[in-house]
Amino acid sequence: MAEQKGTNVPMILGIIGGALGLPGAICNGLCAGAASSVMTEASKQIAEQGGQYSALADNLSTGLQTTLMVYFAIGLITSIGGLVFGILAKKMSLVAGIVMIICGIGSFFSGLLGIIAGILFIIGGIFALVQKNDPSSTPAQ
Repeated sequence: MAEQKGTNVPMILGIIGGALGLPGAICNGLCAGAASSVMTEASKQIAEQGGQYSALADNLSTGLQTTLMVYFAIGLITSIGGLVFGILAKKMSLVAGIVMIICGIGSFFSGLLGIIAGILFIIGGIFALVQKNDPSSTPAQ
């Protein structure tokens, strides 16, 4: 088996970015549930008091929950994608670099930890794209 050349930087940054992005995504999911229950309870109280804004509160609750769940999905997909392709950066440096940069850009939409993870994914993706794979190390076919 041939020894693979390249740097470990994309792998390390992918692991750190994934480790930071996953808790941020999970927090968005938990916040979606908490915000939805709070808004639903507020909507019930408004309706009990005969308030005319009950429908508005319901719409706000649904919109907030949907938005946070989209952030959760984006954060989860980009964190796992950046983590996996960071680990694969030595084997498939071009594909891993492109996917890490895409995951980095997507991570910006998933909160503060997602922004930090996104920066790490983008830096790791750039390193994966510019690392040189030694052609003599590839097995002969």
